[in-house]
Amino acid sequence: MPWSCVKGIVVGLAAASLTGASPVLESFSKHVRCLKGDAVAVKNICDKLNYRKSWNALTDKEKHEYIEAELCLMSHPPATGLVENATNVWDEIAHIHIDQGNDIHYVGQFLPWHRYYGAHPYWDELPDYTYGNVRDSLIFDPHTGFGGNGTGSDSFVGDGPFKNIKLHMSNHHARGDSFCLSRDLDQSSFAYGTTSNIEECFGFANYTDAW
Repeated sequence: MPWSCVKGIVVGLAAASLTGASPVLESFSKHVRCLKGDAVAVKNICDKLNYRKSWNALTDKEKHEYIEAELCLMSHPPATGLVENATNVWDEIAHIHIDQGNDIHYVGQFLPWHRYYGAHPYWDELPDYTYGNVRDSLIFDPHTGFGGNGTGSDSFVGDGPFKNIKLHMSNHHARGDSFCLSRDLDQSSFAYGTTSNIEECFGFANYTDAW
């Protein structure tokens, strides 16, 4: 996706063709983009391949534009009206991922589904884990990233662009329908993300064995 158009971020949810249609996905099938606070229908035409970049490979301008696009989705009213407790478009997108979790994980369509879902930047945590503490990763920078680790007993994120953000979609129903963004990074939880383990996964001939 051209970064000059990131504020017009396209919600590419053609994944319905992979996992079976749902009312929310069907409603999104027209594709909605968030641009200056307005929902605008766009044509489902692909004229160039999307290229996913590591967050650390983005320029500060690209990082800012991406975060602004996410905040734009969070500030826009729901587009479908079909998701209970959703207060914005971002909630509806999160619901789609949660709702199809059992169909899009642990199976071979994991990668193509997420390509349809959008060419979002990814976190290449291996260098951050190998050469330092993941908590110090650039992706958690409060100015050019998503904010740092959570604080206090609830681990609520206390700085960055998503400080005090209220979330409404969760597969952990005990949280209720309104809760603060939390983050509790632990270096030891990344212990399996080593170069040798990654190379071993790449060596398998099929997805099930690699998983």
